[in-house]
Amino acid sequence: MSVISKVIHIIIILLFILILFINIESLFRFYYSKFIIKTAHVKSNAPRYESLYNTYCRNDDYSINNFKINPTILLNLIIFFILFIIFSCNHFFHKINNIIKNDYVIPDEIKLFGYYKYFNNNIKSKNEYSIILMLFYYVLFMFIYYLVIIIISYYEYDVNDRKVIENIKDIDEIVKKNMKCELYKNLIHKDEYYQNIEILSKYIKRNELNINNLTEKDKIAEIGKILFTYEISTGESFFHNNIRLSLIDKDSKDICEEVSKCFFISLSNPNHNEIFSDFEILESRDVISELIKYDQNIMKELKDEYIMLKDRIHNHSANITKNKDYNNTYYKSHLIFVSLSSIYFSLLAITFFGLFEFNYLNQSINGYYLDIDSFYVRNPTIVKYCNIKYITIVIILLTMSIIIL
Repeated sequence: MSVISKVIHIIIILLFILILFINIESLFRFYYSKFIIKTAHVKSNAPRYESLYNTYCRNDDYSINNFKINPTILLNLIIFFILFIIFSCNHFFHKINNIIKNDYVIPDEIKLFGYYKYFNNNIKSKNEYSIILMLFYYVLFMFIYYLVIIIISYYEYDVNDRKVIENIKDIDEIVKKNMKCELYKNLIHKDEYYQNIEILSKYIKRNELNINNLTEKDKIAEIGKILFTYEISTGESFFHNNIRLSLIDKDSKDICEEVSKCFFISLSNPNHNEIFSDFEILESRDVISELIKYDQNIMKELKDEYIMLKDRIHNHSANITKNKDYNNTYYKSHLIFVSLSSIYFSLLAITFFGLFEFNYLNQSINGYYLDIDSFYVRNPTIVKYCNIKYITIVIILLTMSIIIL
């Protein structure tokens, strides 16, 4: 086997291992999220429990000349493009060559690009030919699938996904512009729950002079931000997110970046707008009343400011969740037709190229080179229990579980 052939062999194995891990991770996230939802003591519609919404938050879009694309989609396209070249290059070259020569008879033979071996559809190598042919069609389908997704994204036909992502980012911007980072850090790093009011009071007294020097409009906006920060720091809806961020060192700048990163998934029960506390609860904080000198006109404007922020986030949240059924159908279809099939074909490719085509490993295990067709003949029991019928049953059961869950 030449050096080029060995390199191609290793590339094929590594790429299929990468495909396997990507798709196992997708299925694991789905089943884990459903497990959490089913076993939770307190039932919640919080997006953090839905793997569907976590897929929007997992990675920031990768930009190429102002064209934004999900990095996972881009990675899959690159993987399948390389495999497409390896599995298809010689086949299409051979077909074009035969057409030029007016010879339309294509022999039952597959030659991988740079690979030392020809796979022929004859009696002695019928099984290995069938495996390579299945992998050929799988790679071709997946390459076209991810290429179509890229094209749809480029021409902005993926309207629904774009609206979801835009609303998620709009919520992040609202949080980023209206959060007082110093106050947030102090509140999430407290020792005991009862310290909330004490920390808020100290912060206001420390900044009281600067706040009172502002114009009335700016003063209301500033106090509105303090109320908003107090809510996202202490509200029950944001408990999980705050606990996670409290584990980061208090002096770290990452906290302020992280709190406004995909903030949507920290919201609780967005379908019923049970997200932020009512203003009346926050209004009861004496320290706020003292700051505005118990001026009811300012209190009314402050209430309007807070409700405006609250309603903006509620509206964006509603825009994200209103098409949940449609988005969930597409998401589950991807898991069934792409992730499940990718796990099956990647395991098939890893087994074939890793055990049977890796001559050194093959000979070490068997004492001599044993091709897959000879293995089928000599091990009918193993073949029986690894039969496509049993694999089909497993895939059907997994498919049904995805649909039901």
